[in-house]
Amino acid sequence: MKHKAFILIIFFIVSLFMSVTTNTLESAYKNIAEMNVLQNKNSISFEILGAKSISGTNFITALDAGDDIIIQKNGLILGPYYGKAIYLKSGHSLQVPLISGRFVTSQDMGQGQKVAVIGKNLEYLTFMENDQEYIRYDDEDYNVIGKLGHSNRSSSFDDLFILNLDQLLLKSDNLQYYSDLWTIYNLNSSTEESFYHLNNQIKNINNQTSLTQLNTQTSNSYLEELLTNRLFSLSITGVIIILLLMNILNTTNFYIESKRREIGIRKAVGASNWNISVKILKDYISLAIVAYLIAQIVYIGVVRFKITPLIFGDSINLFSTTAGFVLVLVVGCLVAVVPVVQSIRLQPNEIIKGG
Repeated sequence: MKHKAFILIIFFIVSLFMSVTTNTLESAYKNIAEMNVLQNKNSISFEILGAKSISGTNFITALDAGDDIIIQKNGLILGPYYGKAIYLKSGHSLQVPLISGRFVTSQDMGQGQKVAVIGKNLEYLTFMENDQEYIRYDDEDYNVIGKLGHSNRSSSFDDLFILNLDQLLLKSDNLQYYSDLWTIYNLNSSTEESFYHLNNQIKNINNQTSLTQLNTQTSNSYLEELLTNRLFSLSITGVIIILLLMNILNTTNFYIESKRREIGIRKAVGASNWNISVKILKDYISLAIVAYLIAQIVYIGVVRFKITPLIFGDSINLFSTTAGFVLVLVVGCLVAVVPVVQSIRLQPNEIIKGG
């Protein structure tokens, strides 16, 4: 009985560990994929040189005269939350997850209306006026037109707010405060050419101001770079698989050794090697499945009731967990073949004497 309890505990721990690991990786990839909607592999990061010499109005005038582009001013801060200001031209639109409302569109530019979309964690900062919801940034009130993210799980959008760029800059006599953390991209043609044209427009307005390119790709966070690097992902997966295999190997050997006496008795009463092997493997698989189901009940309960969400997350990804468990189970059965074969080759008196 104690041997079965030990196997149950080991497989329970392995299953729960796999659930947490696969959930963490899957959620991270989902969040990165979603945030990439606001980026583009052809994005150019730049900063404004001589930003003190150009006003917000003149900068927007240069944008209006330029190509069909998407401009983002990153690095906005509102308390503990981070934000962007965005400028979209000529029908450009971005498909982002929304709980309600809509996203900023090119039609919001140049209309004299301050609009914002916010993550669900910023809702407590909003206030109502004339039946409209607003959020205040830099002493200006922005009409909240949409809520970012998902209603049933957390995401990278929960702490994000996005404003329309033209209204953010119009009150600025100069852009010294907004000189860095810019990106530009063109979904329809060359971003390099669009950047070149915009730079010329800026210089035509004020020859003391220009744009300088920092790199040719949107910079990612360290975590994003690691998670999107295939070699790193494969290495992490490999380490996890090796650790699991070591645990399974030791557990399986322990289990088969605990069955040696039973194997001897069955051989003594005339059971065939095949029937003995099938019986042992069936018991082994049954224990693993029971442990897996218990682990999933615990996992689902912890997630549903939001117990330690920093560790277990707040969404359930059963597919990847189940696929991983099937892999572990198959490997476990393959690993069990060798000790089972070694045990059934022994004579009953040797097994019973040794046990």
